[in-house]
Amino acid sequence: MGQQLTWVIKTTRQLKEELLASELNYTNGEKHFFLGIRRPLVLVRGKATYTALDGNNIVICCLRPDRKDLVRKHLYGWYRREAEHNLPARILK
Repeated sequence: MGQQLTWVIKTTRQLKEELLASELNYTNGEKHFFLGIRRPLVLVRGKATYTALDGNNIVICCLRPDRKDLVRKHLYGWYRREAEHNLPARILK
């Protein structure tokens, strides 16, 4: 248990440092973390709105992929849904 806690603390510090070092722009190709891996955003203009993992990419389809605030909203909503779906089983483990 001690090694896991040490790893979590170390990784959390590293992630905070990386996030503070660079401001996120929510642009095509910019890398964002998901499950501990930095993955590029693929922004697609379309009527259907969705966010999904496609291979190593996080694909966000929306009407205005050029608007940082909307891309951020879609990405964080997807993060929340993924956490709600995946965390309960991981916590039980």
